[in-house]
Amino acid sequence: MDLSAEDKDRIRERLERMIAEYRAKPTSELEDEFGLAVAVMPEPERDYVPTLLLEIVAAERSPR
Repeated sequence: MDLSAEDKDRIRERLERMIAEYRAKPTSELEDEFGLAVAVMPEPERDYVPTLLLEIVAAERSPR
């Protein structure tokens, strides 16, 4: 099953919120919550997460 653009946007927003929360207060508990949140996602969403994380990192590292 392919993800719609809306699905991808929703997943991106969720991951960006979790990343921001972790950066604000990095704890092992938040790491665990992040991992659990990804683990329980439906498979197509879970499979999209690594690509999305790479896109987020690339965007942060690119000159603006």
